Order: sequence, then structure tokens, then C-alpha cells
Amino acid sequence: MNTAKSSILKLLANQWLHLAILILVVFICYGRTLGSYFLADDFGEIRYVAKIADGDWGRFWSNFTGNFMQIHTMAVYRPWLLITLVVDYFIWGTNAFGYYLSNCVHYLICVGFIYWLVMRLTEYWGLNRSSFCAFFSALIFALNPLHPESISWVVGRVDIVCLAYFLASLLSLHFWLKAAENKKLSGFTFALSCMCFWIAIFTKEMAIGLPVLAVAMTFLWGSKSQLKRIVITFGGFTVLYFIIRYFALGTIGGGYTGSIGSNQLADLISKWTDTGTLSRIFFPIKVSYGNSLESIRGMLQFVYCAILFLCAMRLFLLSWPRKWMLFLVLWLGVTLVPIYQLYGLGFDLEGARFLFFATVPLSILTPVLIFAPIKTENAKHELLVLNKRIAAGGLLVLTLLVVFYGQLAYKNNRSWINAGAQTRAVGVETKALAQKTEPGRRVCVMGTPTEREGAHMILNAISLLFYLEPPFSKELENRVCSFGSKYYGDDNKLDLGFFRYTAARGYPFYKWNWNEKKWQPVKVSVPADSQALINLTASLALSADNDVELSLGSLNIVPSNYDFLDIALSPTQLSEICAPGKPPVELAFKGKEEKNLVKLKISDFVCLKEKLRIPLSGYWQWQTCGNIEQIFIDLPLHHVDAAKVDLLSYKQGAPLVEMKESQTGKNLSWTDYGSHFVHKGTKYQVLVDVSGIDSGAKEKAQPLSVEVQVTKPNYFFENSTGVQSAESMVESRLKGVIKDDKCVVELPDSLLEASGYRQLRVRALDAQGQAIEAYSYPLTLEIIASESKASR
Repeated sequence: MNTAKSSILKLLANQWLHLAILILVVFICYGRTLGSYFLADDFGEIRYVAKIADGDWGRFWSNFTGNFMQIHTMAVYRPWLLITLVVDYFIWGTNAFGYYLSNCVHYLICVGFIYWLVMRLTEYWGLNRSSFCAFFSALIFALNPLHPESISWVVGRVDIVCLAYFLASLLSLHFWLKAAENKKLSGFTFALSCMCFWIAIFTKEMAIGLPVLAVAMTFLWGSKSQLKRIVITFGGFTVLYFIIRYFALGTIGGGYTGSIGSNQLADLISKWTDTGTLSRIFFPIKVSYGNSLESIRGMLQFVYCAILFLCAMRLFLLSWPRKWMLFLVLWLGVTLVPIYQLYGLGFDLEGARFLFFATVPLSILTPVLIFAPIKTENAKHELLVLNKRIAAGGLLVLTLLVVFYGQLAYKNNRSWINAGAQTRAVGVETKALAQKTEPGRRVCVMGTPTEREGAHMILNAISLLFYLEPPFSKELENRVCSFGSKYYGDDNKLDLGFFRYTAARGYPFYKWNWNEKKWQPVKVSVPADSQALINLTASLALSADNDVELSLGSLNIVPSNYDFLDIALSPTQLSEICAPGKPPVELAFKGKEEKNLVKLKISDFVCLKEKLRIPLSGYWQWQTCGNIEQIFIDLPLHHVDAAKVDLLSYKQGAPLVEMKESQTGKNLSWTDYGSHFVHKGTKYQVLVDVSGIDSGAKEKAQPLSVEVQVTKPNYFFENSTGVQSAESMVESRLKGVIKDDKCVVELPDSLLEASGYRQLRVRALDAQGQAIEAYSYPLTLEIIASESKASR
């Protein structure tokens, strides 16, 4: 009996069997990734390396002396990441299979190195305990449901590649610790550890925690003489790295800059105190799944309770692995400090890649607590039996954990596979439209798929046009116009100024059909000079959560003729609805061309004197659903005095704005993604028209001046989540006096010093300097401070 039991344990502890299982489960979960397609930022990065392959090696070397790919919204130093992309491009071109193969191979390397590292660090436990601890550590990591974002997105490889070399450095370091008497092997492994550190740190900044772990590992498992050498070597490496970083980037910090970085810093404290993020780390189930996975959530709760029970028994009744606990807690700490700005996890696990490094110590922690042995010397028989039972129970519980993790990882990854299918279809369909479009004409696309279930697709307007450029296709980008955000933002929003410009030229318009994966033609109208609809009486009711719900029915209005909806409110109600932290206004409408209600959450409303102004036409669904028949507004209020509503055109509700070159008087031309090129050293004027601003309302203060607001570099009003957020983006406020309903404001040279983006918008002011109407739609300026179009 004992012989049979021993044989079974020996088989289950077989390292080759463990490695075969690890490879198999990774293939089952992520094998379909090999057939996926490029997503989001992938298009910009592959386009960049394609230019290197075409002979522009200056782009390659600039990544060693400056910012990664010269991206304006980031300050990062990642030359090795670029090398991996360049190698893949030379081998695979634009075949996404090869890039995902690289991702999966590096991921398998990470899994294997975790197994090997834990095996070596626990070798004194005995073969069975050591191999089971290593196996479940690697298996929990391999099946972690937070990993699809890193594996099934080419750009996500940055963490996988970095971690592979990070672990290789630690593993080599442990070989060095144990090979002190073998000078040849010792020298080789130490040099290998140092080299892997530099590759890791040149891949991503997350490797900055490795010197701390190297010192900790040597302190816990090495000698004093070895510790001194590690402190000097890796301490010197850290200083040298920051010197290199400073000369390359001009800062030892970094990360996201511009509006992206600003938004991340704005909610820093709330991110770290959000219990929802912690819950999603341990229950990685997307909110968009609804209640379909509640059974798995319940089973995970049971498994976690069982794990806590087993670990509690060990901690209170037996000795516990103090060295390992200290090492893993420190490891977790050094993975969280570099992401202080990025910590958080969206409702659909958005941003899970930022926690990729943290999942390593979390994966190792539980197996270590369960399988760690106790000292057998002078130990009571009951404690020895208890320790064996904890290990046996741990085998069962950890097996259940990886089963449920595997189900979630498979399902979470399916979202990214579906995203790849949508993105591939967008490319095929858009290229077909572009090829049919005669030169000099444009085809306009709206509702490009950007994200679903937390998986990215076509990130923004620029990404779509990159998709239509070499190396992905022949020069087709000058035949397609896109209206999404320039970097990121609400995918329901529309670049209204660019839309009005293209609609006036009679270009054909299409919107994306998710189910059929095709562009569906839609009819849009050119805005006409229409009368405002004043004092419409809306039906008044209370919603299920006791909020005020207004409704307008029996309408038949052309959407392009009406841009704003005004609701009469008291000053008290306005102050309440515009208070910081108040929920957005919920808008729903139905048109003749749309069977279902379109529902939007709107945070960029404006509080004016005794009325709330809600933008309508800045959302693409408003323009594409045909004549509007019904409108519903859910206000975060419990009472309103009346239900009077006005519908205004843009000219009646906000200034009209355009830009010209001062010297030539020519209007600035539009790019195919809705920006204006402006050049350093050239003078520009902002032209403002307020002639229609008083045409639809009574007793309205006459505008006397305008304020032109210009954002900080690489900040975008379209990314703002409300009035306060938009105001925080403003760097310059230029004033101009209105004469004959017109105003001209000169743009200062100081705003055009560096390549990148800025946006500007205009509002009319009364004699007291108070805003009279809504802001104009923003204009995006793409600044060219050198001869090349650096910002693209």
C-alpha cells in the first residue's frame, strides 16, 4: 500500500509531467490568440517599425537616446521592447500570428521560470513538497484571469518580456548564490544575472524592483560576502539607470503625460482606497458578463475560504516560512510602487496588465503557505500529521482554484479574440470602401468599434488611419474620414466641427454594424438655419430610483438642425446638479432609422442662468438615427418646478470658431482625423462668430467679449469627464473684444513651441465676465515644431 502511494506521489511530483501540463493549459487558454489580429496601439507601433525596416534607422536609434517611439503622451525608456517588435517585423511583416507567437513563447518562459525559481528556492523542503509548490505557483500564474490583456494584445507584451528577463535575472542570481565554490560557473551566472537585469529594465520600468529583490534574496539565502557584492553591483546599476533615464527623457520619473497622466493622478487616493479593485483582483469577473458567472464567483468564495482556513491553521498551530513571507511581501511591494499612478482595475478588468507583475508573488504565496514543511526535530506526532493533512487538503483546494481560474481565463481571453475579429473586419470593410472612393473624395465612418468587454479594438481616429497606411495597406488613409477621439475618450462622442465640415461636402457616411461586422450606410443632413423650438412642454415623471425623468414625444426633428437641449431649472437645482461628484445626466432618444432607444450618459453639460444646457450633436448616434421622434432625460434630481424645454441650433447656443493663417488669410485645412496642422514660427488667428447666439431666446445678455481657452500640451477637452475636469486642462485663456458679432484673437507663438497636440475652444462672456452660452466645439491643433510630422 505504501509502495503504491509512494509511486503515485512520485508520478504526481514528476517535473516533466508538470512542465507538460503547464504548456498544455497555456495552449488551451491562449492557443486561439495565435489567430487573432492587431488591436489599438498595435497599428501605430507596427507602422513605426515598418518605417525602420524601410531604412529610417534614425527612428531606431532615437529610442536609445530619447522617449519610446517619441510618443507625446508618455515618458518611458524602452529600447529593448522596440527591438522585439523590429525582430518580429523583419520575420513576420504584418502577419499578427508571429507577434502573438512571440507573446505566448515569452509567457511560457515566464511560467517555466517561476516553476524553476520556486523549485530551487524550496529544494531543501524535499522533492514532493518542493515540486508541488513550484507546480501550483506556476499553474496559478499561468491561468490567472487577469492576463489576457497582456497576452492577446501585441502591445501587452511589454510586461511579459520584461518579466521573462526579470525572472531570468533572479534565477541566475540564485545559481550564483549556490555556486560560490565553482568560480567559472559563479562568474557566468553573475554576469548573466546582470545582463538580464539590463534587458528587463530596458524593456519596462517595472524591473526597477529587481535590485531590491536581489538584495533580499542574497540576505535570506546567501552569505554576507555575497550580500556586499550584490548591494554594490545592483545599487550601482540603479544609479546608472536613473542617470541614463535622465539624459534620455529629462526626468527620472515618467509614465503617462498630458491629459492621460493628469486624469490618472486626479483620482490617485480614491484608486488606492477602492475596495472594488481589490475585489476584482481576486474575483476577476467582468461586469459586462452580468450574472452569468455567479456560480463561479460562489465557488471561488468557497475556495478562498478553504485556503484561508488551511493557511490559518498553519500560521496558528505550526511554524510558518518566515523567510518566504518576508520575500513575497517585499516582492509584492516592489511591483506596486512603480504603478502608483496606474493602480486600479476597470469594471471589465481594463488595465489588468498593470497588475501583471503583482500576480507573480500572489501566485506563489498560497502554495508556499500550504506546502512549506515544519521542523521534524522534537515535533509532536499530531503536528506532523496535521502538516501532512494541510498539504493534502491544499492539493485539493488549489486544484479547484486553478480549475475555476482556467474557466475565467478562457472566457476573459475570448473577449480579446472577438475584439481581434472585429478589428480585422473593420480593416477589410474600410479598405473596400476606400478603394471604391474616387480620388479627391472621402468616405466618412462613425461608431468605429473601440472597446467591448474590456478588450480594445480601434483605439481612436488616428489608429484607424494608421490601419489604412503602409504597411497594412496601400495609401488609402486620404480617402477615409474618422471622427473619434485623437487618443482616448468617450467612444460615443463626435468631433463635431470636423463632422459639420465633411457633411457640408456631401461625403457618404457609414456607421459600424457590430453583429454583421460591416459598415452600414446612414443619411446625415447638413445643418440648416432653423428656428429654435422654445418652451416645449415635457412630460414629468419619477424614475425607478426617484430621479426626475422628462420626456418629449411626437417629434419629427432633423437631428443636425438641433445641437442643444435646454431645461429650465431653479438656481438651487442647478447648483445641485452641477455639484462635483454628481452623477451624469442620462439621455435617451429614438429616431426613425433606429429601432431601439439610444442611451447616453452625458457629463459635459453646462449650467447657465436658470437653465441646464445639454449637448446633443456632439454624440454620433444623434446624427445617425434619422429624424428624432422621442427624447427622454433622466436628471439626478428628485424634483423640478416645471418641465419646459428648448431645442437650439449650434449657432444659437455657442460661438462658431475657425482658424486662419494670419499672413495669407487662408483657412486651415483639416486632416482626415479632424485636426489642423500648425507650424512653429507661423502666425495664426482664431476667428469667432457670435452673430446667432441671441436669436432663439428672450432677455439674454448681449455678448461683449470672448475667451479662447487653449489646453496644456497633449491635453484634450474630448477626454474630460465634466466641467471641472475640462477646466483643469486649460493653460492659456486669451481674451478678445466682440465687434459687429465678430472677434479675432491672435494665437501666441509660445503655444506652438513643441511638437504635439493642443485643443482650443471659445465661449462668449457678458460685461461681468460670466459665460453666456455653451463652449464652442474644440479645434485640435497638431503642432509641427520641426520639418517632419513628428506627432504622427
